[in-house]
Amino acid sequence: MAKKPTIDIIIPSYNGKYLLERYLPEVIANSDNFNKIIVVDDGSTDGTQEYLKEHVPTVTCLHHDKNKGFSFSMNIGINYSQADFIVFL
Repeated sequence: MAKKPTIDIIIPSYNGKYLLERYLPEVIANSDNFNKIIVVDDGSTDGTQEYLKEHVPTVTCLHHDKNKGFSFSMNIGINYSQADFIVFL
């Protein structure tokens, strides 16, 4: 029998705490077939990292201190993931 592939969700975020508060619960509720949800916090100053740590500790948060841009954040998420497939949100 073939091994079931693993799938991670990668979400880049820069000062997007309000979006994560609004939409992340729905993503979590519909992610039973996913291995991990990874939020790459791109130097946010709006409390994103603290929010994730306190309210959704099952989500992996990768954080850098300075905004390094969308492409850099996506590559950080890709390099962190060990899944067979990746979904970007």
